[in-house]
Amino acid sequence: MFEQLQNAELFGSHVVSQISYTPGATKSVILGREVILVGASNSSSVSRIQGKTIGLAYVDEAALLGEAFWDMLITRLRVAGARLLGTMNPASTNHWIRKKWIMQADAQDVIHFHFTMLDNPALPAWYVEQMKRSFAGVFFDRMILGKWTNAAGAVYPM
Repeated sequence: MFEQLQNAELFGSHVVSQISYTPGATKSVILGREVILVGASNSSSVSRIQGKTIGLAYVDEAALLGEAFWDMLITRLRVAGARLLGTMNPASTNHWIRKKWIMQADAQDVIHFHFTMLDNPALPAWYVEQMKRSFAGVFFDRMILGKWTNAAGAVYPM
């Protein structure tokens, strides 16, 4: 991600000069704001954000996060205008993010967008075709079509 942000052709030299990041570091400065980079691969990750005040959080592959980390992250968004941006490939229709956040979007003040792999103009056609051939059944529905689907009973997808 930082490699792209530090690309002057994409963002111009003025913006790039205001981005400081060392590969492998857990902190960065972007446009004068401290950015912390947190992996959330296990339950102890919660302690890395506990006590923080967060104005903007970006979570990639949010469906892979543990619910405890997500719940703590929500409580850290405690400044006016704070936002959480999350991207993910769908999982089971019983997944907690879908049930608690997407299906209750209005009550949770959530804006939800649905995209398929085909909607991404940055992906080369050859890659999309390769991915379409790589997945079948429930995984095609999730990874290509962006559908929340269950794998129950789908031992041998047709």
